[in-house]
Amino acid sequence: MRRGPGWTANLLALPEATVAVRGRDVPVRARLVEGSERAEIWAAFVAMARSYQAYEQRCARNLRLFLLDPVHAADIPALGTGGCRGSGEHLPGAAAPSAVSAR
Repeated sequence: MRRGPGWTANLLALPEATVAVRGRDVPVRARLVEGSERAEIWAAFVAMARSYQAYEQRCARNLRLFLLDPVHAADIPALGTGGCRGSGEHLPGAAAPSAVSAR
């Protein structure tokens, strides 16, 4: 299996990061998702963004999938329906590599 992009190794080594949500920087803690949890989340993700399934097959490796937990619930901008509902829940959607920066 080939190695993943460098930004994923950075998140594994230092899971604290910042993502931009609705124009605000939100501090998060990243967690690699594996096993049956990954399979369940991945299936839901590719149902919304089918191109990633083809991309994963072309790469001949499993793409690393992270959940981003907000560090402080007060830092989460209002997202409307389908957004975060409070502390301990995950930011919706997937973070693009350019949207994640190590702290």
